[in-house]
Amino acid sequence: MIAVINENKRKKYLALIHTQKARAALTDEEYASFLLATAGVESASKIKTPEDFRQVISGLNKILIAKDLEPLERRRTKDDAFLNAIKTRANAVLGSRAEKRLSGFLNKMGKANLEDCNPHELRRVMGFITNIERKG
Repeated sequence: MIAVINENKRKKYLALIHTQKARAALTDEEYASFLLATAGVESASKIKTPEDFRQVISGLNKILIAKDLEPLERRRTKDDAFLNAIKTRANAVLGSRAEKRLSGFLNKMGKANLEDCNPHELRRVMGFITNIERKG
């Protein structure tokens, strides 16, 4: 399953990337080359997945560090921590079938991936995992 990012998070990622680019004082050519090498796109607006956004942000942070500048990170939220807890617990409880089982449950909820879920929906997903753990 290819994760797709919701529009609100996408805008936040894009703002962070453009702030990093400006702080690193990258030319448009350097920036386009970096994006092409890192995410396979010439413009950050064409990035599709959370993983690609994270790779670009991480790569730009490395450039900032190399230039003796403070790296920038997107702020982690409680939802991010809960999202990571769900993924960890799903892998522990569901094992190698975790991704497939979660994908099926998310499809029933009308969601493409965990990142699209609001806090209430994330609690539903954790409840799903807990029910499987109790039955198993």
